[in-house]
Amino acid sequence: MSHPPHYVDYSLADPRLQSHHPFFATTRHRGVGTRSLSYWSDNAAGYSFWSIASNLSTWGVPEELFRQLHAGYKALGVPIVQWEVDSNLIMGDVPFCGGWCWKNWREWNATFYPSGGNFSTAVLGGGSITLYVSAFCNDTVHRAEGYEFVSVDSSRWGLSQVAVSHPDSAYDFYTSILTTAHRDWHMDQLFTDFLCWRGDALTAALPAYFGAGEAWLGGMTRAAQDLGMEVQYCMACGHQALSSLQWPGVTNARGSGDGGAGTPGMRSFTFSSVMAAMVGLGWSKDNLRLRVFPRGETELQALLAALSLGPVGLSDQLEVFPQVWRGRRAQ
Repeated sequence: MSHPPHYVDYSLADPRLQSHHPFFATTRHRGVGTRSLSYWSDNAAGYSFWSIASNLSTWGVPEELFRQLHAGYKALGVPIVQWEVDSNLIMGDVPFCGGWCWKNWREWNATFYPSGGNFSTAVLGGGSITLYVSAFCNDTVHRAEGYEFVSVDSSRWGLSQVAVSHPDSAYDFYTSILTTAHRDWHMDQLFTDFLCWRGDALTAALPAYFGAGEAWLGGMTRAAQDLGMEVQYCMACGHQALSSLQWPGVTNARGSGDGGAGTPGMRSFTFSSVMAAMVGLGWSKDNLRLRVFPRGETELQALLAALSLGPVGLSDQLEVFPQVWRGRRAQ
């Protein structure tokens, strides 16, 4: 049977997501991140560390929270396979967009994660993790390692400058930092954010470099892909979603805003999810909270998560889930 060039095969018989295109024949390399249940601490989650960057101990030591979450879900038989962690590394003193820029991506913040690089083994029973990468601080220590960075205008975020890896350096740099994370930290998925803004800002900063933004994006993506990681795009431009046809490691793109809730977000979700599907990308809904929405909204959020191609990431707090859920279940 012949299909149009944009045909996407969602066959459950084949766990891979196929997409066919006149110039690319892309098979998305879906893994545990998109095929298993996960727990997320991204923005708007129950434990949204990004939104409390100046006081990460607001709810207690983050590592201990993850320890209790892991034990609670395990006791209930809820199969959390992968854990998204976005506050474990050394960030800069000046926040980026209310959150942070990365100063040192190799070193764990021992104050909040005493187990350091042994976090997965010591806290999550060896579980798979997703790590977050956004903008780097202008004074990032990685410059001294010999990797070239470009200072880009970030005035729209209230900062003078942040740094983006130079296109010619991106593949080597990301290979360097992600190799240790994949090999030693059990990192199996890269969650990379602010793509549209970072790519366009880099292009503006390097006017003589044709395709600077795409070259940088490709370097980062290929580095993760060559290590066998899945890649989630977030806040991506349309042209970046199209570029992902070159990189089968990009298994999904977040189609919703933070938390994936609210009428305006749902309206835009309609268009972004359709576009993602047209190029074989699994569209994903942001983290799934089960106890904070009014009647009817929780069901809608759960339905969207279930119909997505992952990740499906629970994100409730300990005092709400799983304890309250278990108590009701026992009644």
